[in-house]
Amino acid sequence: DDALARRLGAVVRDPRQPLFARVEAANTLTKLGPLGSAATGDLVRVLERLQGTEQQPLQEAVVEALGQMGAPARAALPALARAANRSVDTDLALRRARDSI
Repeated sequence: DDALARRLGAVVRDPRQPLFARVEAANTLTKLGPLGSAATGDLVRVLERLQGTEQQPLQEAVVEALGQMGAPARAALPALARAANRSVDTDLALRRARDSI
């Protein structure tokens, strides 16, 4: 459902939300898979805004969500490439995401 995906994407994007809530929203988008693709833009913005290992659990959750969206998240590939080499865990999630997209 696009409306649900957009609401979840807004939670992930909102830095005023607690980190736990943002990670859980991204995890829910992961479970939605391609149905959550309306949040792709929000997830890409979050991934591009975070640097290094800043909020690493959120970065990993965002990457996993994009990977589970599959082909509808193809526009996120450049952002995923820029997120490489931040941490071992993020790189593992990136590899899985790229393989799925």
